[in-house]
Amino acid sequence: MTSIDVLRLFIERAGNLRTSTFIQSAFVPHLQTKKSGTAPVSTTIAEPDEDALRSFLMTYRQFISNDEPIYIYKVFKLCYTHITDSKGRALLADARKEWKALEAGGMLQLVQNGRAIPSKEIQDLWINGYYFHNDQAKKKQLNTLSRGCQEEARYQFLAHVYEATRVILYVADQLTYAFKVGAVKKA
Repeated sequence: MTSIDVLRLFIERAGNLRTSTFIQSAFVPHLQTKKSGTAPVSTTIAEPDEDALRSFLMTYRQFISNDEPIYIYKVFKLCYTHITDSKGRALLADARKEWKALEAGGMLQLVQNGRAIPSKEIQDLWINGYYFHNDQAKKKQLNTLSRGCQEEARYQFLAHVYEATRVILYVADQLTYAFKVGAVKKA
C-alpha cells in the first residue's frame, strides 16, 4: 500500500466513523456528581447504546493501533511528507499537538496510588481489557481502577474516545481538502 493509499484509506475509515450509528446518535459524554445534605456523593454518567459503541470501536481502534496502516501517528508523519500547502500542514501539526494532549490528559484526572493515569492508558484498559482482547491483566487493572470510581473511569474512556474522534474527523477533513485542491505530493 502506497503512502497515498494510506491517506485515502484514512479518509475512508474516518467516513465510516462519521456515518456510524454511534456518531449519528449524537452521543455526548456527560458526568454528573451530586451531593445533597448528609447523603453520600452520587455520580452518574450518560451511557451510549452499547452495541453501537462496540461496533464503532471496531473501526476506531484502527486509528489507535500502531500495527494498523492508518494509525494516527503514521498518518501525521505522512501528512508532513505529502501535504504541500503550508497552511494545511500547520493545521495538521496543531491537530497532532491536540492528539498528544488528549493522550496525556483528559477532561477528568484519575489518580491511583499517587499516579495520574493518562487517558490513553484508560482507553487501552477498556479496549483491551473489556471490549476486544480479554487481556486478563488489563481487565484486572481496569477493575482495580474502577473500584470506588467506576463512573469516573467509564466517563474518562468515553470522553477520550469522543474527543479523539473529533480530531480524527478533523484530520480527515483536512486531508480531503488537500486532495481536492491538489496539495498532496504523490511521491
